[in-house]
Amino acid sequence: MTDNFSASSYLISTSQHLLLLDSDDQIRVVHSGKGTYFGLAQEHGTIYVACRNRTSLGSDASERGSIMTLDACTLDPIGSIKAPFKLRDMHALAVIERNLYVTCTFENMIGVYNIAERTWEKWYPAINPDDRGRDIHHFNSIAAFDGLIHLVAHNRGPSQIWSFTTQLRMLSSVIELGVEAHEALPWGDAIITCSSKEAALVSTNGWMLRTGGYPRGMALSEDTILVGVSQYSPEPGRAHTFGSVLRFNRNWQYVGRFVLEAVGQVCAILPITIDQAQCAKWPLLPLAQFHTAGGDEPAPGGQLHFGNASTGVRYDPSWHFPEGVHRWTAALNSKASFLVNQCERRLKVTAFSDFPGPYSLELRLDGASMGGTSLGFIRWKEPGQAEGEFELPDHTKYAKPRLELTFRVPHLWRPSDFSPKPRDTRLLGVAISEVRLCRG
Repeated sequence: MTDNFSASSYLISTSQHLLLLDSDDQIRVVHSGKGTYFGLAQEHGTIYVACRNRTSLGSDASERGSIMTLDACTLDPIGSIKAPFKLRDMHALAVIERNLYVTCTFENMIGVYNIAERTWEKWYPAINPDDRGRDIHHFNSIAAFDGLIHLVAHNRGPSQIWSFTTQLRMLSSVIELGVEAHEALPWGDAIITCSSKEAALVSTNGWMLRTGGYPRGMALSEDTILVGVSQYSPEPGRAHTFGSVLRFNRNWQYVGRFVLEAVGQVCAILPITIDQAQCAKWPLLPLAQFHTAGGDEPAPGGQLHFGNASTGVRYDPSWHFPEGVHRWTAALNSKASFLVNQCERRLKVTAFSDFPGPYSLELRLDGASMGGTSLGFIRWKEPGQAEGEFELPDHTKYAKPRLELTFRVPHLWRPSDFSPKPRDTRLLGVAISEVRLCRG
């Protein structure tokens, strides 16, 4: 990833294929059959591609990955690099001072290949010797800028950026950034990462942008920013889901998204320059589409489905478990928080009441910056589904872009008090199906 890179096309690695987004916005299949394609890097006339040689994204002690090399002008395969040790659970690649760095999360290790001498070594960044040789920090991303090597420690939770000196790899600093993070990208004086578990991009300067899904893979060019977004899926189904690539301009205004059917997850994106005449030799990816922003195209992650365990929404303990299509409140005041992007000014809430009589739901914005602001009510005369649309206050009033929404009901009720079959003894409020964020 390079700031202000002049690119005409982009390589996109996925669970099933190595793809090319050409300058005509066509998605083409460059290579298949090497399992999951992950990290991407380029040095001069060579492009390096991490190949897992298996499609599952989980860890496997028997895995032995390899590095495929491509001619940067033609994208034709020109060779394969194999280490004298197993490259397991490979993620990102980076070329730094003629060394190819390969993150291998299975062993908490970075493989380092000297391109000139064709030799390998293992680098264990962890400070504690007991953390070496096993997946503790899940170091999954690596980049060099501002004179330092930056490693992302995913940590399967709150994440960190570990920064090292380039020459001797001495630890310089560790900063907290993101949750289940991937990528480290320079942006002015700040660092941006994909806070994948939060379905957002976050920055060291406090900036945040909701993407929806599970963001991983970013690329910058002179006029375009691309962000890979995948369905959040447990193993082993990840390889058979669909992915998307969001397109923004350099002001982070949403332009649209490429939908990639049946490619699995999007893993990495690399900006490249290639002659468009070369592109016709690769087949088009079936069913790939571009959806332009505006109209019926929702903002990235703008449909928050409360009925499943999707990323992007934080719930306090006052909720019942999700039931596929909705989630019941379990308190008089049930709270959920989520990111709202700057262009969004309205909420549309779809809710269901099964109380046998008049009922209501009040939506409130809470938090220190809001002081408790009522957005309005949804009211029922009898059981059924209802929708409500609510105006959001000016974003300049928010201390942070994450809003805390309170779902307030007048009383709780027990279904078994009204119907013995089926016997449901839970105390319920209303069932929330969806919150949709809309532009102003």
